[in-house]
Amino acid sequence: MEIIVTGRHLEVSSALRDYAAKRLGQINIDFPRIHRAHVILAVDKFRQIAEVVLQCGNHITIEARDVREDMYAAIDGVLDKAERQLRKFKTRIQDHRPKAGEAVHGGKP
Repeated sequence: MEIIVTGRHLEVSSALRDYAAKRLGQINIDFPRIHRAHVILAVDKFRQIAEVVLQCGNHITIEARDVREDMYAAIDGVLDKAERQLRKFKTRIQDHRPKAGEAVHGGKP
């Protein structure tokens, strides 16, 4: 998985970059079809903003944004939101697949 960490109005330290990469690595274990992750960190007066764009297989894009007072908390929050979206999407795909041994209805007899 390709991880890109960029900053708006701040210089991204190596500690922030490593923390985001570590957290994304944990998500990638559960969802291995993530090809690219773009993490955008921004500062706006007293708000710390974290955004993530995950590009997955089958042209699926997951986007999430979180605003907190601490940048590490913002990274945790945005990755939790993205993980929830990925779980929701994955269960939706699995619910539509027929289970083994089930007959497909609607075909010609």
